[in-house]
Amino acid sequence: MNYDKNDPMIAQAMGLCDYVASVSEEIWQSCLATITKEMPGVNAKNIYITGCGDSYCAGIAMKPAFDALVKGAHVVPARAMDVSRRLADFRYEDALVISISASGKAARVVEAAMESNRQGAATLAITSGKETPLGKVSQTCLVVPRPNVPPSPGVLSYVCSCLALSYAAVVMGA
Repeated sequence: MNYDKNDPMIAQAMGLCDYVASVSEEIWQSCLATITKEMPGVNAKNIYITGCGDSYCAGIAMKPAFDALVKGAHVVPARAMDVSRRLADFRYEDALVISISASGKAARVVEAAMESNRQGAATLAITSGKETPLGKVSQTCLVVPRPNVPPSPGVLSYVCSCLALSYAAVVMGA
């Protein structure tokens, strides 16, 4: 079978192993530096992992890691729209809301972090920089590299989000 290696999504998939090898240590060190005993919400009993699209799917994929490693926590992947606008099902007391956006600019994710702050939850952003809109509105920001790829479905950013979440679960569960 022939693959068009110039297709951005195929190119990302073909380069996946090399990309993970190149960013894994950086993400691990960022988790160790960011997720400390002093971080707001580090021992929360209610953990919501939110985002849009691939970022939301990363939360679903990594829920089992949180369930296995962060003992005693109730972990819920939730769409950003639900976190920001459909509050009835959420327990914001003793809660940590982990908001994911590779660019840090996704409006619904930023809105979810702002509403979570307003409701009294601790907020952790997983994004490409502290100066992004999401980084600015969150109490804590876990900075992860943003893949430099042409616009296409985010294969590499999804994997980067999964890696950051799995490492976060390891550190929070220690």
